[in-house]
Amino acid sequence: MKKRAIFLLLVALNAQSAVTSNVFEIETIMPGELCNGQSNDALQKLMDKHPDDRGIINLYALYLGLCQLVHQGNISEQVALDQWVPEKTKLIESRRQH
Repeated sequence: MKKRAIFLLLVALNAQSAVTSNVFEIETIMPGELCNGQSNDALQKLMDKHPDDRGIINLYALYLGLCQLVHQGNISEQVALDQWVPEKTKLIESRRQH
């Protein structure tokens, strides 16, 4: 029984550590601009590192769609930022609460 409790505690601590690390990674993906090489690379690395993370998948998909609209001239980069930053912030806040 004690071994199982210790195992479960270690699993929980490891999961919490991954979430905390994940939050830090999400916070650092925005270098100040959207849809540039630096943000593209940062998001791709985050996606590669966490391919099954639905929050990151959704954030990356939003990023890709917004950048496509920016590159096509449909929206400005500022409009894309205004859409993307709140979603990024929501994801970070939700991760910190868990």
